[in-house]
Amino acid sequence: MRTDKVTRVLLLYHRLLHGHKISKTLFCMEHNIDARSFDRDVKDIRLFLSESYAASELHFDKVDNVYYLAGQHMSQMEVEEALIFGKLLLQSGLFRQDETEGLLSSLCSTVPKQKQRILQASFDHDLRDYKSPEHGSAILKILNDLTSCILNRNPLRLTYIQENGRCSCIEVAPMELLYRSPRIYLCTYPLSQPGQVECYAVDRIHSFEVLLGSYPHKWKQIYNNTCKGEEIRCGK
Repeated sequence: MRTDKVTRVLLLYHRLLHGHKISKTLFCMEHNIDARSFDRDVKDIRLFLSESYAASELHFDKVDNVYYLAGQHMSQMEVEEALIFGKLLLQSGLFRQDETEGLLSSLCSTVPKQKQRILQASFDHDLRDYKSPEHGSAILKILNDLTSCILNRNPLRLTYIQENGRCSCIEVAPMELLYRSPRIYLCTYPLSQPGQVECYAVDRIHSFEVLLGSYPHKWKQIYNNTCKGEEIRCGK
């Protein structure tokens, strides 16, 4: 008998959360579904993890042909530690309210279960007076994507919104994400060669395209040795 989709996806997610490795073939046989249905279930779970800002990621092991959840086991924090991080997040005003609520919820999940309600109540109280940044842009997802590009040394083509509201396309080598209150900036080199560092406000990056190849590793070394940190001016 074919298992209905809702029950199937919940069961699949439950098994993954508990550290099970899932064979596509065996799962399809167990629930009388075809490979396409299984692929759609996996896609739904990945979308949920992405939109809920979860620390977990669904991976496929090509050697054993199984799916598994990575990153779901987080060390517990003391309430006082989580409270400090939460207060800093709220005071920074970096993220839109819905993003901040998601981050605080994730932070609550890192403390012992019996103390989560008290911590969440404290955050809920502070959220009543929280003001989202004026730009109103959702930047959490793009920060994650940009971080990946920096680690992989991916050249990028940015579609950037200038102060006058016009969009321009800029090809850059991303070096670092830098916080300068009240914004986060992407520090870059021009793609031609290392030169003057240019910084772009992340909330004004409309979109970006990952270009082919990777920029030389020595560019990162040059940046770390000469440009990193306090010497950088963020004005764009």
